[in-house]
Amino acid sequence: MLIANLLLQVFDAVATYNGVAVGFREGNPLLRTAFLSWGVGPTLIVLKSFGCTALALVPLAVRLELAQVALGIVAGVYCSCSLIPWMVMFLVFIFGSFH
Repeated sequence: MLIANLLLQVFDAVATYNGVAVGFREGNPLLRTAFLSWGVGPTLIVLKSFGCTALALVPLAVRLELAQVALGIVAGVYCSCSLIPWMVMFLVFIFGSFH
């Protein structure tokens, strides 16, 4: 479950970077503000590094069973709030440009 979460973090960073580059708007207002202050790339590197570190510490902080549940919930949230929306937006962008 930890590897899945780390991969979701990487996907989210790459999708966000590329999405913003082609004109999509970041949905998180805190990230949008940070992008204006520090730039998209540096903000994503710092925040995703922090996120990956925090995820890696979860199994060390609690029992393995609880860690798996927590990481499963986090993965579900990232799938719902990042993976699926970005995939839909990119598919619309790609197939919408063929008209």
